[in-house]
Amino acid sequence: MKKKTLALLICLAFLCTGCNTSEIEEVMVETTQTSDENVNDKSETSADSDTSKEEAESDAENESDAEDENSAENHGASMEDQEGDLFASEVQFEVANPTFSKFNNTGLDSTNYSHITLTETKKYQQDWLDTSVWAEKNGFTLAGFPYSDERYSYVTANPMDPYSSTVLYATDRLTGTAYTFNLYPLCFGPSEDGDYSAVTQHISWAKIQDDILYVSLVHLGYSSEEPHSSHMLAIDIADGTVLWRSEALVANGYNFQILDDTIICGYGFTAEPDFIYLLDKHTGDKVGQYEVVSAPYQFEIVGDTLYVATYNTSYEFTINK
Repeated sequence: MKKKTLALLICLAFLCTGCNTSEIEEVMVETTQTSDENVNDKSETSADSDTSKEEAESDAENESDAEDENSAENHGASMEDQEGDLFASEVQFEVANPTFSKFNNTGLDSTNYSHITLTETKKYQQDWLDTSVWAEKNGFTLAGFPYSDERYSYVTANPMDPYSSTVLYATDRLTGTAYTFNLYPLCFGPSEDGDYSAVTQHISWAKIQDDILYVSLVHLGYSSEEPHSSHMLAIDIADGTVLWRSEALVANGYNFQILDDTIICGYGFTAEPDFIYLLDKHTGDKVGQYEVVSAPYQFEIVGDTLYVATYNTSYEFTINK
């Protein structure tokens, strides 16, 4: 029982770090073998120190060996059962890149939806804003992976480029479905047009809502290095197709927020314009923008208030619906 519990805990830990099933199974095997060796070592030591219990311990050791043989024979089945408990299903996509330019493949029109507006209420400027201090002061968590929302858990990995996370793992805790999204073609290429990015962009933030994955892919550098960067995208999690890509240079912050039909994101960099952008979540169209004094990093919503941390200024906005 202890071996199964330990193995399951290790399996869950490896899941959170993005290991695949074969890697988890190898660790499970090693854990089972190590546990068996420890049981036998303890039995032998006990036998040496107390000869009066030799016969009883011999019987126990034989019983343990029989259990171990039975466990080895049924290891594949037990792994399958345990994985069934962890994952109802596993879905993997290498998401194709239609283009690095803005497009909308939904047939929807952003003018058919209502969107929020923002009214600035507070602004505190300083030489440099420590975002972690700002987050703690206001009761937030500094945005970053891994994280979990009300339904999904998200982890990123960087198998292609050690400096850029291009794979997203998302687990639906309600259904047990584990998703793997390889977004490397979206981050670097090639696109269906045959284009490549001048830099490898990376996943900054992601959120699944109504079976659509919304993700920001960013380049933390000058836009002159890669003007077709820092987009928002929407991906259908049923088939892994891209529904829309926003125009470039709208999202390079730590996170974004989705409120009703509006995505709140922002872009800024040294010697470049700094804005909070409002996008229609159905099409990726820009439906509003608000200039700020420096690059917006993190967005948090509490009630009807939007809190924004930028490079050197903290803002509060009233959200108007």
